[in-house]
Amino acid sequence: MNNLNSTFNSQEGQAMSVGEMSGIQSSESPHLLEQVTPPNFVTQRNRMDSNDLRNDFKSFQETIMSTLERWFSKYDEKQTKLLNEVEEVKKSLDFVHKEYEKLNKISYMVFSSTNTHFQK
Repeated sequence: MNNLNSTFNSQEGQAMSVGEMSGIQSSESPHLLEQVTPPNFVTQRNRMDSNDLRNDFKSFQETIMSTLERWFSKYDEKQTKLLNEVEEVKKSLDFVHKEYEKLNKISYMVFSSTNTHFQK
């Protein structure tokens, strides 16, 4: 009987082909997984302390809040600038409208006075 239980070990003169895994090479025990005994120890992951989780969450929350505050402050700056520009445009339009009304009155008066002169 010839037992190999490691892919790093091989017998002299026997080369393993690509994709082949070493294992029990006996006709009596063809299934390696059925022959393996479980380990005699139990592993456990260490549980995180709830304070660590709270601290991690708090730092995450602070990071998110600071990021949002930066975004909103940039948005507020842009919005304030835009509103100021819109106010300037409104003032300009009001000025142009008033000047147009003045010119319209003057042109109407000139047209009326010239029209009355030609009718006489």
